[in-house]
Amino acid sequence: MSTRTVQNELDKNFSIAIRHLSSGDIVSFSAFTTQFKDSYKQTWTPEPVYGRMDPIYFYQNTTRNIQMSFDVPSESLTDAQANFKKLSKLINFGYPTYEKSKEVSQSTSTQAPATSTAQQASKDAQKQISSEKISFTGNALLISSPPLISISFANFVSSPFNNSSLIGKIDGVSFETNDKTTYHSIGKNLYPTVYSVTLNFDVIHSVPLGWERSGDRTVRRDNKRFPYGV
Repeated sequence: MSTRTVQNELDKNFSIAIRHLSSGDIVSFSAFTTQFKDSYKQTWTPEPVYGRMDPIYFYQNTTRNIQMSFDVPSESLTDAQANFKKLSKLINFGYPTYEKSKEVSQSTSTQAPATSTAQQASKDAQKQISSEKISFTGNALLISSPPLISISFANFVSSPFNNSSLIGKIDGVSFETNDKTTYHSIGKNLYPTVYSVTLNFDVIHSVPLGWERSGDRTVRRDNKRFPYGV
């Protein structure tokens, strides 16, 4: 089997697909994973009690964090350009979605100090913010949705309940080359023949998980195939 055939099989069956929920845009990388870490953390709040050696612990929640690194190799200049565009799109997924809205023009009267004008504009905006979405002219913009994403990768990153991707937020994206990386160049642009990506992904659970008491028995809820579908 040729390298390209193997690559096509990886793209088809074991790609890392990342979807931007606000726009629906998807970027997909071949599964050349170099590191994968799936962490589950329970949060407890201790409450000290007089006369007890140990505090009483109150359970709060269980969170899930996935860290994964993968290489993105290219066989040609065309591949290198396409892969670098994928990286650019992935990085853009980490920014919010803004909504066009009514602008509040700010008065520039010379009879009042600038601070008073800004304060008045702020007060006017506060009066209207409950009934309509307002953005100010200048650098301030109205965020309509945060940068939430979904990720799927084989049965490692997927929902065993409906065979769908996991929804959450990316806490960080790292792009890295090393001393063995070569480059294609066009003008002032460089395109690496291989680069590494590291993701830090916090999962937002969409299905209730845990155990259920039935009479004098405690049984798992309908989540026996969680988290890896086995």
